[in-house]
Amino acid sequence: MIIPSLRKVLFHQLHKKKRFPGLMTDKKAVLSLIRSLKPFYTDKELIRLGPEQDGGYLVPNDLEGIQLLISPGVDQESHFELECAERGMEVHLMDASVNGPSVAHPGFHFHPVFMGIGANEWSLEYLIQSQNLDKVPGDWMLQMDIEGAEWETLIQVPQEMLNRFRILVIEFHDMDNLFNLPFFQIVKKVFDKLLSSHQVVHIHPNNFSQPSDVLGITIPKYMEFTFLRKDRVLHKSPSLAFPHPLDRPCTAKQDYPLPEVWYRQ
Repeated sequence: MIIPSLRKVLFHQLHKKKRFPGLMTDKKAVLSLIRSLKPFYTDKELIRLGPEQDGGYLVPNDLEGIQLLISPGVDQESHFELECAERGMEVHLMDASVNGPSVAHPGFHFHPVFMGIGANEWSLEYLIQSQNLDKVPGDWMLQMDIEGAEWETLIQVPQEMLNRFRILVIEFHDMDNLFNLPFFQIVKKVFDKLLSSHQVVHIHPNNFSQPSDVLGITIPKYMEFTFLRKDRVLHKSPSLAFPHPLDRPCTAKQDYPLPEVWYRQ
């Protein structure tokens, strides 16, 4: 169970100006985690949904039968969600920082709240239960970019609910803090949970900031992960070519490919 002060704990750990040896993660543990996240090609080719910049993502071409998209973190770009709605998905968008999505569609349902576990925030479980989304048949998809609240959101969602999502597209924040032991312990629990049911099929660094080099390991600060539920994977092989031809830089800054340590191990 996550205590309400988790976000304060994370903020405190992530923004310390000093790192103490007793609180540093062992390098072997960091490399082991990275190795577990190595992306794989599958029998489902990747396609791009959304714009040719930030807000567009690569997903497996396995969308038939997905009836619901949950998309917390709207900001100023909603064309990923629009393409999903045009494919017949019921789309639920969440963000308290905007008045609504940037484009309209009859399949959109907008909720002006933040996703998280704090006061006046909705957990993923609460959204699903309060809106009766558990009654939506078929598989679901999650596309989430919520500025660091993904850790607390994912660690508390029930596994059986997570299993309803065929595809997960998640931007993870503060990954360059993996050597901060309290943060690493939370990150590992989240990824262990996701990997119990889903396979990493793509990783794309967000080029908003340059990656960090910590003890010889290159770690991007922000990373977009795509997961496919394991029961949908018939064949797989390691992905060894990055960037993918459909990848695009998130900002106008110089782009950089996924560091080799994240896929050549």
